[in-house]
Amino acid sequence: MREMLLVGAVPAVSLVLALGLGLTSQAPAPGDEGQVLLVLVPPWRAADSVIAAAGGVLLPQPPAPLAVLAAGPGPDFAGRLRAAGALFVLAAQAGDGPCGA
Repeated sequence: MREMLLVGAVPAVSLVLALGLGLTSQAPAPGDEGQVLLVLVPPWRAADSVIAAAGGVLLPQPPAPLAVLAAGPGPDFAGRLRAAGALFVLAAQAGDGPCGA
């Protein structure tokens, strides 16, 4: 059953990545919060609880399935997100959108 979930998740994750990267151009610059990251969580996990477990905060954003923007302190924030249950963690910086906006 797990293999079936993974095979079905690949197209969904690809779509979320393609659409989610467009949201990164609207991400605030890392300030006191630390790194701003695009976080993909599995559908059976709550994104806010994964981010809180890693010591970060969920940033305000338009709703998107599975993908959210989070900010957190320290260079190991991405690793803490993965340990808390995130599937993928990507740097979210202005200009990373599909059109370079």
